[in-house]
Amino acid sequence: MSDGLRPIADLPRPVQKWLGYAGVSEETIINHVSMKQDVKIKLKPGLKHWKQAEATQFTSINPPEFNWSMKLPVAPLLHIKALDQFQNGKGQMRVSLMSIIPMSSVKHNAKVDQASLQRFLAEVVWYPSAARLPFISWETLDDHVVKATMSYGGTTGSGSFHFDQHGNFIRFQALRYKDSTPKAPLLEWVVTNELSEQRNGYTIPVKLSASWKQDATEWTWLKVVVKDIEYHI
Repeated sequence: MSDGLRPIADLPRPVQKWLGYAGVSEETIINHVSMKQDVKIKLKPGLKHWKQAEATQFTSINPPEFNWSMKLPVAPLLHIKALDQFQNGKGQMRVSLMSIIPMSSVKHNAKVDQASLQRFLAEVVWYPSAARLPFISWETLDDHVVKATMSYGGTTGSGSFHFDQHGNFIRFQALRYKDSTPKAPLLEWVVTNELSEQRNGYTIPVKLSASWKQDATEWTWLKVVVKDIEYHI
């Protein structure tokens, strides 16, 4: 929906430059996005080998929502189904064996809510017209870095977007909760763009990695390749 979208000229210069690079104009209004992804994942630090998986994602821009589903083979004829959802400012994570047997489920948790909101915020680079949404505010840090803060449904989170001299997205950094336990600390979370391509008229990152940083160590735990993306205007 176009209600409340800010003019591009009112956004910080680095954001304007990124939107121009991505192919976004005042007339660009992306309402929904559907996506298929190839995923590589390491379930814990120290593992040498990546596990291969496939994922699908459906995203609504306003209201901000996503539904991500990953199918991870773990043995012949066995798989784990992981669901990550964000709706009404609240997050939910569920894991099951063979999509039937519950293994874990977390909801009604403020740390999960904030982490899910920050994920939506980071993924704005896949649906860049969302930068104009009224519940996302921007602050220029330097010529190539901006801080974004999103507040929705009683949940607030922030992170910094880094761009190159052309406006291409380089990385997103935030202090984010890795788990939902009471004593879980905020850790540095970094999403890095490894390749940008034009898809359906927009230049977006199509190959990314996600890492956690703690105690001078870095754990890259996720790699995502966008196989297919469809925009619903």
